[in-house]
Amino acid sequence: MGWAKYWEDIEDAIVDSKYLSKLSNYTIHKKVELPIYSCAYCNLSFYSKVALYEHIRKNHNTVSDIVAVNGRIVNKECYVKSVSSLIVIRYDETTDIYINDNILTGYKGVNEVDLTAIVKDKLNNKENQIKISICNRDFYVKVISQEQIDNVKILLAIQQWSEDVVNGKDIKKCTNYTNYVEKRCLDGFYNYFVACVSTGKNKEHRYSDAFAILSEFSNILPAAKFLLKVISFKFNWIERLRLFSCDGDVFDMIYNFMVGKKCKKSISFNGDNKIFIEDELEEIIKVIINYQDDKGQDVDEFLKTYTLNAILQIEDSNQRDKICLLAARRSLHHKKVNESRRFYMEIQSPCFEGEVKEFIKNI
Repeated sequence: MGWAKYWEDIEDAIVDSKYLSKLSNYTIHKKVELPIYSCAYCNLSFYSKVALYEHIRKNHNTVSDIVAVNGRIVNKECYVKSVSSLIVIRYDETTDIYINDNILTGYKGVNEVDLTAIVKDKLNNKENQIKISICNRDFYVKVISQEQIDNVKILLAIQQWSEDVVNGKDIKKCTNYTNYVEKRCLDGFYNYFVACVSTGKNKEHRYSDAFAILSEFSNILPAAKFLLKVISFKFNWIERLRLFSCDGDVFDMIYNFMVGKKCKKSISFNGDNKIFIEDELEEIIKVIINYQDDKGQDVDEFLKTYTLNAILQIEDSNQRDKICLLAARRSLHHKKVNESRRFYMEIQSPCFEGEVKEFIKNI
C-alpha cells in the first residue's frame, strides 16, 4: 500500500500566485530565447498569446471570455484566501465588463483587462464576494478563511478515506459539513480518493476535479497543497510541480529530478499526518530519491525488471515516461548510448522533450 506523511502545521504558505501573478506572465528558459505562455487549463506552453488563445478555443471548447484569478481560469466561481491577480481576457474587445453590476469604463479596445487593483480595493472594504459579469455570464470570486473550515473534521475524513482505500471499501461522500466552503473542500479530497480506486478516463477526470477544487485551498490546508504536488507529479505537470514545491520536502527533490538537476540532499516523506497515495507513485518516488542520492545501484536493481518491452506494457503513459527517463539516464551513465536512445525515444510527455532533444543533439 502507498502512504505518504506530510506536515499539518497551519501557517501561511507560498502559493503559485506569487509566481503566476498574471495569466500573461511568462518565464524565460535557459535554452529558449522566446517567452513562454502557459495555458491555465492544462500544462502546455506556447510562444505567443495568439497561439495560447487559439489553443484554448480549439482544445478547451470555449470561445467565451476568460476570467483568471491568481493565474487560474474561473469556470463559474472560485474561492481564494486573497486576490493577487485578476485578469479578464475578451475575444471581443467591445464587450462590456461589470463588477457587482456596475459597468466599467475606459477599457474599450483592450484585450487583457487587469482588474487586480479594483478588486483588491473592494475586498479591502470588507466585501467578501465579487461578481464579474461579461456577456450575460457571471463569475464569482469568494474570499475564504481558515476559520470557515474545521481542520479536525478534514483530517478525520482524510484518515477514514485513506483506510477505506487500503481496505478495499467503498469511498462514501462526507455529509458532515458546516457550510458550503467546508463541503467544497471535502468534495476535493473525496474526488482524490475516488481517483485512487478508479480506472481509465474516470480516474483522470477525478484527479482533474480534485486538482481544480483543492487548488482553492492550497494556501489554507497543507493536506490540499500536498495532494496538488502528488497529482502534478503523477501527470508530469512539471511547471505546476515547480509552483507548489517550495516547502523543502520530497517534492523539491522530485522537481529537480524531473528537470534533470541532481540533488544530493536526503529528503524523505515526513510529518505528523499520513495520506494514501497510489502504490506505483510511492514506488517511483522512492526510486527517484535513490537516484538523486546517487544510489545508482538501487536504481539499477529496480530497473532490472523493466526491459523496454516491459515498460511499453505499462498502461499509464505518465508512469511509463518516468521509468523510461530513469532507464535512459542510467543507460547513459553506463555508456550504453544505443540503449539509452531507445528509452529516450519512447518518452511522450512534452515536459521531457527538451532533454530528449539535447540527448539526440549530443550523440
